[in-house]
Amino acid sequence: MAARIGARMKINAWVAAILTMAAAGSAGAQDLPAGVDELLRCREVTDDAERLRCFEEKSDALAGALERREVVAADRQEVQEAKRQLFGFSLPDLNMFDGGEAGEDEDDVDSVEGTVASVSQDANSRWVLTLESGQVWRQSDSRAIVRPRPGQPVTIRRASMGSFMMRVNNQPGIRVQRSR
Repeated sequence: MAARIGARMKINAWVAAILTMAAAGSAGAQDLPAGVDELLRCREVTDDAERLRCFEEKSDALAGALERREVVAADRQEVQEAKRQLFGFSLPDLNMFDGGEAGEDEDDVDSVEGTVASVSQDANSRWVLTLESGQVWRQSDSRAIVRPRPGQPVTIRRASMGSFMMRVNNQPGIRVQRSR
């Protein structure tokens, strides 16, 4: 139970980082964190002395929010890594941060690759694979494949209707669900 709560807290932290970065990456959008939005508004001040005062005041406030972890900043590489770690979990729709344009985020993760760390079977003889990254995937269909072995490569990709397909060591794909 404690491990599950710890994992959920870690996931929540990653989601918060993604949301903050997505907001910060869309300058001009309406959903910027308050400190960032206020700092950017200082650019509109025409008087030099007032603009400097505004920048100093708002940057100090933003620095305080960062120290208190009220605002979390992440670069594009950290966001991509978070998306890879969260691949397979249901996350909130982040399209609200794309500036209002419809379409897929160019940074969306559509597949992940990994290596099998351990393998077991559940009560229904379906495979449960733990990857070296710590991700755990459970087979959700009944397709037969040769027993996966630790050290074998896997590729998991998004499939239709929110499902995922896993290929283990270039065998035919099996439908899977992320459980951890």
